[in-house]
Amino acid sequence: MNNLPLHGARVLVPPPRPEVNPLAGMLRQRGATTLGFPRLQPRYPQSWASMDEALRDVGRFDWIVFSGSNSVHNWVQRAAEIDVDPSIPTRTRLVAIGHGAVRALRVDGRSPDHTPDVHVADDIARGMGELRGADVLLVRVAGATDRLVRTLRARGARVTTADGYHMAVEASRREADQLIRRDLDLVALANPTTVRFLAQGAVAAKTDLATILGRAAVAAVGSNTARDARAAGLPPALGADDRIAALAAAIERWWPGRPLEYRGVVERAQPSSGNSRRLTRCSARPYAVRAPTWFIS
Repeated sequence: MNNLPLHGARVLVPPPRPEVNPLAGMLRQRGATTLGFPRLQPRYPQSWASMDEALRDVGRFDWIVFSGSNSVHNWVQRAAEIDVDPSIPTRTRLVAIGHGAVRALRVDGRSPDHTPDVHVADDIARGMGELRGADVLLVRVAGATDRLVRTLRARGARVTTADGYHMAVEASRREADQLIRRDLDLVALANPTTVRFLAQGAVAAKTDLATILGRAAVAAVGSNTARDARAAGLPPALGADDRIAALAAAIERWWPGRPLEYRGVVERAQPSSGNSRRLTRCSARPYAVRAPTWFIS
């Protein structure tokens, strides 16, 4: 609908997990056209060694943090394959990161003790309370950053990690070319993982991020995402705190004031009959205008 605040905006929203992209939904509700890239396919980890060791020694952990539903599903499946009881001692407290992990744990008969609303290391660790001397197991995607590991150790925990699954990033040059033709206005990054997936998608498509994104501005949720985006050559033009809803609101507030050249419509003065001048509209984009970086909470 033309009266929605983000009508006309073409936004690339890399998915943080397969079939789960809440930021894209929030932007579509505001009228934006959203596109997803790259495609994500969860796979078994390339090695089960860390998972097997954790399963056989599960009784020693005070906390187990499951990141994503695939970590829970593969925990149960792998236990059956190596003939180990997948049950987690009742004294062991559980953290579920993501709604999928919450649902998967409940299906297996356990409710998590902590379900962080904001999926950043400080908030996850803070919700776990006193951790000095605690043994904590992280079951997560292979290749995840160590921010949470460092945060938990700084709070006194002994941390073990296990690869719960591997995320295959898939993309083709044809898909990249389609994005280029759409002439994107914005790329919205929900968390640091989306930065990594986007960069891997460009490699898989045999191109580079600059070519795919063109003149698109960059928006990022939280300081960690912004930092990783800058490291990838994508300095954010706007951002918000660590809540996805806050970034959607920031984009909504930013879009109407964006320079017309950035919105795909250029006002040009053209001579007309007589000495007067009139404004005509065209779809050319002679240059990009970078908005200043600003954050809302």
